[in-house]
Amino acid sequence: MAGGLRPIVIILCGPVAVGKSSIARRLRELLPDSRVISTDAFKRRVYRRLMNELYRSLGEYRYIILDGTFYRKAWRDRVREIVGHRGRVLTILLKAPLELCLKRNAERSKPIPEEAVHIIWSEFQWPLDADLEIETDRCDAEEAVKLILRHIEGLDEGE
Repeated sequence: MAGGLRPIVIILCGPVAVGKSSIARRLRELLPDSRVISTDAFKRRVYRRLMNELYRSLGEYRYIILDGTFYRKAWRDRVREIVGHRGRVLTILLKAPLELCLKRNAERSKPIPEEAVHIIWSEFQWPLDADLEIETDRCDAEEAVKLILRHIEGLDEGE
């Protein structure tokens, strides 16, 4: 990890098909010394395995981008516990109307069953403490990435 700076862990959370993975990939391209850990990489015990990867990655990367719905508050809290005083956690809430998420999901090469999208939506524990909220129905992935990078620049200046 460059310069001994504390890592910044970026939680990209939001409903299915809101644009998290596209934004995560682009952030990884633009942020040096970064890694994306996506729930899409795991088949079972998704959040347990993601947390294990996060733990192993702390101290190895300047930026760790977590790509998942994180629709349960307990999962976001667990990230904060793992990171503790060793780094900063930045919660980015990505939002779009349910109808748009359903449409985007249906257009994917491997869509999630529509019933699952509805369940996640209805059980979503929306973060009240998000560092940044972005409505992806009002801006594209590139604009969302610019907003996130501006926010990160402010954090980096405070180091």
